[in-house]
Amino acid sequence: MKKTIIYIIFLAIVLTLINFVINDLSTNSIPYVQNYHFQYKIGDSSFDAKGVPSIVNNDSTYKWYNYICPYNVVPNSTDKTVWIKVSLSNENLRDPSLYFKTFDQIFEVYLDNKKIYSFGDFNKILNHSPGSPWHIIELPENYSGKTLYIRMHALNKNEVGFINKFEINSGSILIKEIFKNDLSYLILIVLFIFIGLCSIIVYIFTKSNHNSKPLFWLALCSIFFGIWLFLQTDIKQFFIFNPILWSYTSITLLYFLPICFSIFINYLLNNKYALILNGIIIFTSVFIIAGLFMDALYIFPLVLTMPYFHAILMLEVFVVLYIVFKTFKANNSVEKIFAKCFAVFAIFIIIDVVRWRTFVGSNYHFLCPWGILFYVISMIFLLIHQLSLSQEKVILYSKEIQLKEEILNEKKKLLEEAIKYDKVKTEFFTNISHELRTPLNIIFSTVQLIELYIKKGDITTQSNSLPKHMKVMKQNCYRLLRLVNNIIDITKIDSGYMKASFQKLDIVSTVENITLSVADFIKSKGLNLIFDTDTEEKYMCFDCEKIERIILNLLSNAVKFSKPDSSIMVNLYDNDDSICIIVSDTGIGMSQDSIKSIFERFVQADQTLSRSHEGSGIGLSLVKALVEMHSGTISVESEVGKGSKFIINIPATIVPTSNEHHENSNINATYIEKINIEFSDIYY
Repeated sequence: MKKTIIYIIFLAIVLTLINFVINDLSTNSIPYVQNYHFQYKIGDSSFDAKGVPSIVNNDSTYKWYNYICPYNVVPNSTDKTVWIKVSLSNENLRDPSLYFKTFDQIFEVYLDNKKIYSFGDFNKILNHSPGSPWHIIELPENYSGKTLYIRMHALNKNEVGFINKFEINSGSILIKEIFKNDLSYLILIVLFIFIGLCSIIVYIFTKSNHNSKPLFWLALCSIFFGIWLFLQTDIKQFFIFNPILWSYTSITLLYFLPICFSIFINYLLNNKYALILNGIIIFTSVFIIAGLFMDALYIFPLVLTMPYFHAILMLEVFVVLYIVFKTFKANNSVEKIFAKCFAVFAIFIIIDVVRWRTFVGSNYHFLCPWGILFYVISMIFLLIHQLSLSQEKVILYSKEIQLKEEILNEKKKLLEEAIKYDKVKTEFFTNISHELRTPLNIIFSTVQLIELYIKKGDITTQSNSLPKHMKVMKQNCYRLLRLVNNIIDITKIDSGYMKASFQKLDIVSTVENITLSVADFIKSKGLNLIFDTDTEEKYMCFDCEKIERIILNLLSNAVKFSKPDSSIMVNLYDNDDSICIIVSDTGIGMSQDSIKSIFERFVQADQTLSRSHEGSGIGLSLVKALVEMHSGTISVESEVGKGSKFIINIPATIVPTSNEHHENSNINATYIEKINIEFSDIYY
């Protein structure tokens, strides 16, 4: 921050010194008006047959009044046309020329009775201001001692007879002095336009950066002000002598400057004062459009809108000063520098006002343009510095992103390997499950055959232990078969091979039949089974076989973790667009930690080696998958020592599966085998 303040002070001092040095070099050696004796006559003159005004042939018949130049106008004139005459000295110059400048006047110049120059058309006077161009009028070699007559007509509402500059000298000297007089402005113009163009180039290469937007609008301000400053010089006429064009261009550029500057502040301060600044932008834009429109229709000349624009400009100045005052307290370094630079610029303005009020009539160049140059250079360097910092951040961010991409690619590679490994693992489980199923079927068939021989009496034993052992063997076959079936089903679900086959059936009777099919078994375990429903029938689409798996699995779990004399309840509720099945028990219950992971694969609620019931930890994860195949949800509520409640919600809006062949087998015939498989983890 200290370096910034030192830079601001140094730049302000340098620009001030440059201004004074150039002022000394470009001191105007052309007197505004030499010591001539001017006289005036109000009103126009008559003309003879040759178009020569009678006043130049015999002016003694007219009454003339003394007239003091420069800057004065003809007093008490209600007529817009006036004649001014001046007697020339007897000096003789090489290449004699008249340097003449007026404001918003058309005129004709006569040397004695010969017209030597005219500006504007007296026969077709339009209500348009030609601006204030200067004129170098060549005089004949024998001009000395003659009388110069100037016929003037004021345009718009301006007063007549205003003369800004009047000098007779050598034409080459006058041209040289015009360039010398505008030297300081020329340097400023070149600096403003050069800095603006360089900033535009920087913006083009950094326009993807949001911080470059204020640079673009400040560059436009610099270029516009440079062009406007050029239009205030006298040298512009050496390029194109079109005062009306220069006047319109100058006014339009001046009107656009506060718009560009407001947009610049808006972007610089990150839209903090967007409401105020956007109001200024919109209001000024409407004012410009209305002014141009009325001028084009000859309703109201554009030049006469200047006083109104000055009022708007003063309002905008107060708004900017308010914003500057607020930004002095900001924590952002950019905003603080913006405020301090503007404060230094305000010092330039104050110095100009003091000089203007103290040395009235002195010929000097204002410091204000140099103050604007100081402000523009300071802010552009600040913005470019910020852009360079942003670019460095972008480079750092890009390196970070590149590093993250490398890490992401590495993780992606590891993920692909994990997926590949998981696929191999799944295939392994599938293959081993099928491989286990073949010998299991042989063992199971052998057990059934031995049971058949025992029943026929072909196999006899001295003790009654053989049937008991055969029953244990058969139960463990069921248990292995359940494990193999669950692994195969989980594998099918993971691969997306298992699909639900929806048929429109009565869900109430289906759940009731499944529940009642295990009633005897549950009663034999000393438990009470209760089925209850709030509706007698409910036809909807579901997969009957998968609903059986869900209910039997949940009932098996309830039996496992219930003590004798406990109760198991199956409740079904009709919610119109869905059904709710609740399987609850009054058993040992589960802890809250167990509930969080109970539906995860290969996880058991009781993970101790001393647990009283066996299980693979696949059943409930399979139940959840089957419920989700019905677009349903399953949740659990449990409390240790009070039991568990599994809540299933299945929508009744599922449509039947089309073009599917459904087995119409006897469901009751399969219940015994399914019960034996699902309840195989429960020992008698």
